[in-house]
Amino acid sequence: MNNKEVHIRYLFQKYMKHDISTVEMEELSAYFETEEGSRLLNVLLKQHIEAQGDNVTSDLQQQASRIKNAAWSNIESHIREANNSIKQNVFRIYNWMPYAVGLLVVAAVSFLFLNRHYKNDTENLLVEENRITPGGNRATLILADGRTLSLDEKRKGIVMNDDGIIYDDGKSIILPGEGRVSESFTLTTPKGGTYELVLPDGTKVWLNAASTLTYPGRFNTNERYVQLEGEAFFDVSKKVKSTGARVPFIVQSPTQRIEVLGTAFNIMDYADESSSRTTLVHGSVKIHAYSSSNQAVVLKPGEQSVYAGDLLSKSKVDTALFCAWKNDKFLFQDTKIKDALQQLSRWYDFDVVYEGTIKETYFYGEFSRKSAFVDVLKVLEKSGIYSKLKVDGKRRKLIVSM
Repeated sequence: MNNKEVHIRYLFQKYMKHDISTVEMEELSAYFETEEGSRLLNVLLKQHIEAQGDNVTSDLQQQASRIKNAAWSNIESHIREANNSIKQNVFRIYNWMPYAVGLLVVAAVSFLFLNRHYKNDTENLLVEENRITPGGNRATLILADGRTLSLDEKRKGIVMNDDGIIYDDGKSIILPGEGRVSESFTLTTPKGGTYELVLPDGTKVWLNAASTLTYPGRFNTNERYVQLEGEAFFDVSKKVKSTGARVPFIVQSPTQRIEVLGTAFNIMDYADESSSRTTLVHGSVKIHAYSSSNQAVVLKPGEQSVYAGDLLSKSKVDTALFCAWKNDKFLFQDTKIKDALQQLSRWYDFDVVYEGTIKETYFYGEFSRKSAFVDVLKVLEKSGIYSKLKVDGKRRKLIVSM
């Protein structure tokens, strides 16, 4: 038995146990369409049906019997039409006829059995996978007076200014004079959502999925202060006091405080991550970690701080890897597979469940955040990461194995 046959037998067993992925099913189907694969399919199904014994349904047996009778009738009609001068060949045909009919019956039973037991499951899996769509422009704005607004998904962002709140194309959300612009607002995105924001000082913010940004309707003259949970990219505008000193921009996240003068940087600080990361594109930032020793680091362009396990450190990085999401891309390079799946789960809105031992594996790839979920699964499987989708109530779970 060669390695190919061993692999196909393994996939066949997964198929019979309803444990096969879409990509594995495509591989199995393609192989069974070949001459060699057809022979192996007959063997595998015959073995399986013999093992089932009385468990093979009577309806299935009746359909197979009808096919068998039709096969006999077809062969006999050819024999009756045969010339008397080739009676010896006719005799030979009768000798091997039972084997030919046997193969026809096995093939028929194979088709009926597989269609009866697995067609619906496969169709349901494909339907559910196709229901998982890429994220988009989705966000909710909580106003100072407690009102909640679901923002337009056809627009990319909102702008805060002295006249109120408008969409990035100029359409008003809150008319001038409405709302309490001097108090705080909260912009929040769900899993599978992203939105852009221009703050009152002109600072641009890109909010990633499952994130929340709280900010005032108007900054004071001494400092600009916002709170972030999740991930956001900031392009901070420079503001100067009457004395000529710059007005600092401060971001507070669950584990750190970032002081900015005028710069572009990315912060990732999710509650379900083991570390928080600040990546500086240009300018300068100072990070104060909420650690037992009150650690602090200053970043230069191209550097990243990591706060994990009560330790704050910094290193040189390729900033494109950590800011690609802002440009609607997934970019993975030497990324731990669990980190990559965490990012994908936030964008496609599913939960990840690991089955068995997951080796320390690194993922490489680049694709659009607009990619269909089924295409993402294919990319993962080409990297040796196998998965199956299950629905548990309203939540979708991706069961991952290697």
